[in-house]
Amino acid sequence: MVVPTTPPPYPYEVLEDVEDPQDYEPGGFHPVSIHDTFRDGRYRVVHKLGFGGYSTVWLAKDEQSNHYVAIKVGAADAPASEHENRIVTRLLSSTDPGRQYIRPLLDHFTITGPNGRHSCLVTTPARLSLRDAKEDYSWPSLAPVGFRVIAAQLVEAVAYMHGQGVVHGG
Repeated sequence: MVVPTTPPPYPYEVLEDVEDPQDYEPGGFHPVSIHDTFRDGRYRVVHKLGFGGYSTVWLAKDEQSNHYVAIKVGAADAPASEHENRIVTRLLSSTDPGRQYIRPLLDHFTITGPNGRHSCLVTTPARLSLRDAKEDYSWPSLAPVGFRVIAAQLVEAVAYMHGQGVVHGG
């Protein structure tokens, strides 16, 4: 058995909760950096919010409205991104009371980069996840009434989506 005596040319340490660098190849994610702009400078990236199997999500400052937005940048040429745009548009077109739990779609556009064409959805940023809230805040002040309210809103949102023929897969 031969043991290499030199380190690999690009050693890296695997980090948890970080996407694989190989996801940034043709057909994959678009490389985004802090201070990048989209839509002719309208949206300026200020922070990374997360990633999933088909997209990365970035906090950006909308220079026109002076508000923060979330930009979901889909993987290159992913039909799922265009499909999601159609679903969100359909969900927002209803007058059903459950619609209030769907974040508004503020803008959508396509960018072209080194890895292909990427569909981008602009929404209001989400608030804390339940997990983050549990870690960051004093839960006794929220429970048990607060838990019931959250559960009721979640049930109403899921029922609304199912009533529109949409199933959340995340």
